[in-house]
Amino acid sequence: FKVLGNQIEIHKKKLRNVEQTHRNLL
Repeated sequence: FKVLGNQIEIHKKKLRNVEQTHRNLL
């Protein structure tokens, strides 16, 4: 379960980075 939780945390961080890059492009 810990590994799955870590993957979810990493995925959330990636999504945040993508949102930031999109905002910068706009």
